[in-house]
Amino acid sequence: FAQRFGIAYSDEIFQTGSKIAGVASAVMAVGTCSTLAMTQLLEQVPAAQEDSVEEQLGEILRTWSKKRAKVSQNVKAMGALKQHAFDFVIRPPKAQPITISILNPTAGALSAAERFGFKQQDLKTTEFGTWRNIAVETKAEVWSHDAHRIVDKSASAVISIRSGERPS
Repeated sequence: FAQRFGIAYSDEIFQTGSKIAGVASAVMAVGTCSTLAMTQLLEQVPAAQEDSVEEQLGEILRTWSKKRAKVSQNVKAMGALKQHAFDFVIRPPKAQPITISILNPTAGALSAAERFGFKQQDLKTTEFGTWRNIAVETKAEVWSHDAHRIVDKSASAVISIRSGERPS
């Protein structure tokens, strides 16, 4: 977008040159680029807030799993098309493993739901496709009906956590 108006972006600064007659247009173009960049920045959710759900859930799982199951974190899984990752995998001694995916709606709940649905579909023909899977929807209040429906159809179980709530 900036290049279209002859604006350069370097060192986190929008820059342009102009003759006196074009100063107003240049100011407007730089202001527009800055406004769009700020809008994108403000739409981002701090990663620390998202990580806290993963940390809290990890602590709960590790406490619960003592003598019940082995819990692994950030487990990679190769699908038919690409590699995926599960936030947690629980391996009970005499039962089928269970995967847990924490879904953060950072770029939107529908995008998170579609990524999860694709992951589950891509893993269907692998050993991971036979495992039970739990989806954890963070910031449950921002999930649309369509987004929730995709996750609900793709997961064995869904846990919804609203902003400010702690997993339990």
